[in-house]
Amino acid sequence: MELLIVVAMIAIIVGIATIAIPSTFEGYRLRGATQELFMDLQRARVSAFTENNRYFISVTDETHYTIVDDDNNNNAVDLLSEHVTYRDLTASYQGVRLMSTGTVTFLPTGGLSSTTAVTFTLTNASGHSQSVTVSPTGRVRITHEG
Repeated sequence: MELLIVVAMIAIIVGIATIAIPSTFEGYRLRGATQELFMDLQRARVSAFTENNRYFISVTDETHYTIVDDDNNNNAVDLLSEHVTYRDLTASYQGVRLMSTGTVTFLPTGGLSSTTAVTFTLTNASGHSQSVTVSPTGRVRITHEG
């Protein structure tokens, strides 16, 4: 009888863990992707200031974004002469999707070239999302939406 109780308790625990673990991993992937984007934006802002040139960050599709070091400050992407970094969220953060309200262009002052904030929203398979917003002054911050 005691063995049956122990087996039943183990079955209940395994059942609960089976339900909870996938959503936990989805949350970890969402937070990881958000932190990676946040750090890339911060790094681009500091680099624009220290290198005295523009940096562009743009979403290319729902799982990729691009960072461009505009070395010649011509406000254009010159693939042959400038450093371009491509980020693929599916490599480490499967199931996370990305969209933005525009392209971020950091000026050598560390601020944006636009007068409106740009928001990047990352969403996982469960529908939970987090946003990274860049203000016109260049401040980068994470907003937890749910």
